[in-house]
Amino acid sequence: MNIKQAITFLKTKGYEVKLGRSTASKTLLCVSDIHDGSIYAVCSDEPVRAETGEVYKRWPHNKKLLRHWFDIRDWGRNADLVICNGEPFDGVNKKQFGLQVWTMDMGDQKVDSAKLLRPLNPKYYMFTRGSNYHVRDGQTNYEEMLAQDLNRTLPYSGYFLNNKHKIRRGHAILHEGRTRYLDNYIWFTIHGRLLNFTHHVGFSKREGFRTTSLASEMAALDHDRGYYYELNKNIAVFGRGHSHYHVEIRYPSSIGFITPSWKLPDDHLFRGGLSGTRPTIGAVKVVIEQNGDIQVDKLLLKKGYPKPYTPDLSMI
Repeated sequence: MNIKQAITFLKTKGYEVKLGRSTASKTLLCVSDIHDGSIYAVCSDEPVRAETGEVYKRWPHNKKLLRHWFDIRDWGRNADLVICNGEPFDGVNKKQFGLQVWTMDMGDQKVDSAKLLRPLNPKYYMFTRGSNYHVRDGQTNYEEMLAQDLNRTLPYSGYFLNNKHKIRRGHAILHEGRTRYLDNYIWFTIHGRLLNFTHHVGFSKREGFRTTSLASEMAALDHDRGYYYELNKNIAVFGRGHSHYHVEIRYPSSIGFITPSWKLPDDHLFRGGLSGTRPTIGAVKVVIEQNGDIQVDKLLLKKGYPKPYTPDLSMI
């Protein structure tokens, strides 16, 4: 299936999609908070517990989320870069004694999340670091291991290791010095535009305040001009995750968004009531033209969104 066929297919399913305007443009597909391993999240069509060889019997909502993931794969086909902005798997869920994960073995979760990420098939991947609760078990960082396993991940360390890499055609990555594949944030430029991604940002259950933390982050980082980035630069794109909902803010010189998630609410989210717990499911695509123009689009799950069972008890 080529790009035009994929676009036509997605339009028949009710999505509004756009084609890029230039062959010189660069396309970024942004996903975050996949939480593979949770019984409420997306997983592959055959998640396996390696210790026993047992295949997790998926619930209908797992299957619906995977179908939407396939739509994202078609929509973001031939991306130059996939950014996994934190938490590709759920972790051992110690606070709930592992009751809401299909495996407490993070090796299983890492393997299954790779099954989701590999078919996106970009030229390269980049990762940011998610919450330790989800991506570590003791001193072992499984997120770092996943980034290495995907082979085409660009190494990145903001401070200490001073990674330097050259990109060659054919997906070759040459790096000098010690290598680390993810950090708390990533900075990079494309066609002269500066982009910044980090996983964490403030959260609000109230829709009217969901832009507040992102807008504050964008404004505050402007005061770090000359420290985190050069004085003569503007941050063109701010990418965040963590909050499990999607919002987007546009200023004259910058665009900010919180990337949607792939996990339905679990017991942890219901502690403060039901309202405000519905996540946004999907991904964000950023297209940067050679002249510096930027398009930001998203593909969100609307049709077939998993709904709670509501029986009619009129006859009891």
